[in-house]
Amino acid sequence: MVHPDKCKHPEAANAFEILGQAQKNLLDDEKRENLWKVLKMARDEVRKERDKETKNDKAVELAAILHEKGKEGVRDQYEQTIEFHDRWRMKARDLLAKSEWRRRKLTKRLKDETQRAKEETEEYREQAKRQKEHEKQWESTRDSRVGTWRDYMKKGGNKGGGHIKPPKQKTWDEEKTYVQRPVGEQHRPPPPKPAGPKK
Repeated sequence: MVHPDKCKHPEAANAFEILGQAQKNLLDDEKRENLWKVLKMARDEVRKERDKETKNDKAVELAAILHEKGKEGVRDQYEQTIEFHDRWRMKARDLLAKSEWRRRKLTKRLKDETQRAKEETEEYREQAKRQKEHEKQWESTRDSRVGTWRDYMKKGGNKGGGHIKPPKQKTWDEEKTYVQRPVGEQHRPPPPKPAGPKK
């Protein structure tokens, strides 16, 4: 008995809880069917491993010749041994552990994806809320902005008429070549000096 009230072992409560969960799984038709599939898969793998190990075993070949059912009879006889059941149990436990690990990993991934989608939704809602508040505030200050512009125009606005005056053109100066030339002479080379002696 592993009932915590009748067993003083420190792990009695955990063992009792595990047994209770196992009983629930066995009473569930779908879970019981999945468990039986895993057990059959484990048995088939142990059989394959056994066949591979005894492929060139002369003793097994001789036993198959002497047995009235041949290789099938030898295999059935081996499957009645404690060795086979121990290997079957270990293989089934390994497959069940891997299955549970995959299930937990998938559950965690789904949980993470759900949390990420929830956070993205919340962020989108906050962003939409801020945008709505900004538009509302912008609309509420519209009269103030329009009034400011009207006051500016009443006071004269841009008195220059909105035109930009071009810079004054500079004259040619041979002594100061860095001075900007007039627009009409910017790309015109200076006149060539006459050849011959100076007069």
